[in-house]
Amino acid sequence: MDNRELAELSAKIQTREYLGSSAKPVLTKQRAIEEFQQGKSVDEVKARYRGWSEKPLAQWKAHVTMGTYSQPIRTDEEVVEHQEDSNLEKISKEDAVELISSGIPVEEIHDAYPTSFTLGQLRAYKAHVTMGTYRDNSAPSPEK
Repeated sequence: MDNRELAELSAKIQTREYLGSSAKPVLTKQRAIEEFQQGKSVDEVKARYRGWSEKPLAQWKAHVTMGTYSQPIRTDEEVVEHQEDSNLEKISKEDAVELISSGIPVEEIHDAYPTSFTLGQLRAYKAHVTMGTYRDNSAPSPEK
């Protein structure tokens, strides 16, 4: 490749647009309970989410029906992780910042890794990415 081709390729990469993902979100205990509280069936939850095979969906549905989970257990203020969700993949702050920098929406990151960060935390990381807080410090800064 000559320099012109490399420049064209670089321009294409910089202007690419993230079109979203067709992947289903990961099922957590909080999400399952919320779905059951909205009247969804076990089969509807299975169709909408991935990672349900080792979860006790029928038990959670029964507890929702009995009123055990009468109060919503999910808060946007903190990441609530239950023992059933301990096997879900987690990402680091650096990974989250990298995903945000590449243009992936914070809602999709949260859906893919629901027990890593809250939406508020991811939005804060996005604000810092936008402000340039996480720039590479080894690169020379532009003269003002």
